Parts: sequence; structure tokens; C-alpha cells
Amino acid sequence: MYIGIDLLPERASVLTLMDENGNYIDEIWMTLRGSKINSDDMHNSLYQLVIRDITNAKSDGEFSIVFMRDGDVYPEEIEDIGSFIESIANRHSKVKYAVLSVKKNAPYKLYRIDDDKNLYPNVGSYAILGEKHAILTSSGYPIIRNRLAKPLLIELVEVIPAGWYGIHDALKDSYKLSFMHWTTLTQKTKYPAPIKYADDLSYLISKGIEITGPPL
Repeated sequence: MYIGIDLLPERASVLTLMDENGNYIDEIWMTLRGSKINSDDMHNSLYQLVIRDITNAKSDGEFSIVFMRDGDVYPEEIEDIGSFIESIANRHSKVKYAVLSVKKNAPYKLYRIDDDKNLYPNVGSYAILGEKHAILTSSGYPIIRNRLAKPLLIELVEVIPAGWYGIHDALKDSYKLSFMHWTTLTQKTKYPAPIKYADDLSYLISKGIEITGPPL
């Protein structure tokens, strides 16, 4: 399963849940004071999302969670996620999880080189920057033909247990999930759906518009 996390400081925080096939399952939101979710709110939100889903699915075996955070992942958030996983370990002892930071304002540009010419990158072009960092153009040529696609900066922040999930997995998930939501095809950047929905919901909630389900 995938959980998207987005915060709008002083306004709202939203967590969304999607299954391994990209189907939208649920969301939970709360008003936010400051720029961070406090530990109790994070724990309670995760518990409601995850336990409700696995209970409905009647699953008590092994499963995995990929957390996708819009922007920087704070150390407190990593601790809160780890604490939540520990709290459900007695009942679900085989829980694997990974935490990704996804940023749309990456300090990089990506080009396709052909006959020594710099051309617009194809949709799905990527570059590995290291074991924990990569950039990905989830949009690009031929969808957009006269503008340079802006790559997403993807950071693999945490993987427990070590080795089950790597930067290539993060790229694959981010790419496929960027096609699981409605958006303008010609945008220069496309977020993975868990983050895109959380981002849209946090904006609507900040304006006093409370909805359930994906903000189509």
C-alpha cells in the first residue's frame, strides 16, 4: 500500500491511502498548527488508515507500506512512522516499509542527447544520483513538445528492513503512480497520485471545502 503525506503549514495536513494497484482507498485530514504534525496526530491518523484497510481486507499476513512525503521528511516524522510500525508489529509482525521524499522543485534539469544536441527528455526519463537519490521526468516528450519537463527529486529516506526496497523501486512506483490521477497532460511536472491527492485535498480543506474521496 501507498500513503501520501502533505502539509500546508498553519492550515491542514492530509494523509491518503492507495493500494498496490493504484486504487484510491481512503484519506484522513486534520487542522494543523505550526508546520509539523504532532506525534499523537500522526500515530492516530496512520492507525485509522492502515488498520481499517487491513481489517477490511481481512489481512493478517505480510504487507508493505511505501510512505510518499511531499517535500522534506522531518526526523520527527521518521520516528513517528517507526513508532507506529512497532505498535502494530505484535499483530502484523511482517511489515516492511519505506519512506520517500518527493520534491517538484529539484535543482536539476534533464535532457535527451541526440547527435550532440540537447533535446527535451522523454516521459519517464530518469537519472540515478546515488543509492538514495534520483530525478525523474514523469512528464515530457511527446506529451509536451515545446517546454522542458521539470524533474521530480526523489530521495529514499528510510527502508526497514534494509534491502527490500531501493532507489529503482522508488522510481518505478513514482512513475506508475503519476498516471493514476486526473491532471492536465501538458503539465511540466506530475506528482505520484498519493501525494497529488493529498496536496489537492489540503488546499481544498484550507479553503473550508471538506470532501471525501479523491479530489477529481
